[in-house]
Amino acid sequence: MNINELMLGDWVKYHNRFGIIKALMDNECLILVSCDGNDELIWGTYDNIEGISLTHDILTKIGFETQPNIGYIIDDWDGNQIIYDSWNYVLRIIKDYKTCLDIETFNEMTVDELQHALRICRIEKEIVL
Repeated sequence: MNINELMLGDWVKYHNRFGIIKALMDNECLILVSCDGNDELIWGTYDNIEGISLTHDILTKIGFETQPNIGYIIDDWDGNQIIYDSWNYVLRIIKDYKTCLDIETFNEMTVDELQHALRICRIEKEIVL
């Protein structure tokens, strides 16, 4: 990954552990990782950081429900709807009964990409993995 793909608060994978980006520098970033209940701050280079693929387990932990012929869907408290079509890799965010964002990806979508899309549409959804 590179600095242009990351934002503060993004979830990433660092040496097979999930972590949250806490600071961004030119060549490295500060990542908060948790292992066995212990939080640890680590400085890591961008070439050691990977995106976390959206899996069924992660999506359901975030609050998505499986819908036949649609994929995964979640409604937030403000009535916004987020649909993730995991077969066609399309993320659709519906805000105020209009499509706010329709992203097509050609690879698997990652957790940080979902976070970016939610931020663009000003949908506050805390993601905890």
